[in-house]
Amino acid sequence: MVDGVYDSDPKKNPGAVKYESLSYMDVLNQNLGVMDMTAASFCKDRDIPFLVFSIEDPQNIVRAVTGENVGTLVQ
Repeated sequence: MVDGVYDSDPKKNPGAVKYESLSYMDVLNQNLGVMDMTAASFCKDRDIPFLVFSIEDPQNIVRAVTGENVGTLVQ
């Protein structure tokens, strides 16, 4: 529902700050609610980076695949 990972809910906090990148441990330790914690741990254990971005704009998929800066990269 949002275009990346934020330090707080941007729908409730207009001052929320979007992260461009995060480590797996940031996601797990800060319990950021990006995804299920088991899935985040799975990605960490297998060194699988993931990109959190909005699919409300279908062009974001093309942007992500072509390497444009979209969303938040977790690695």
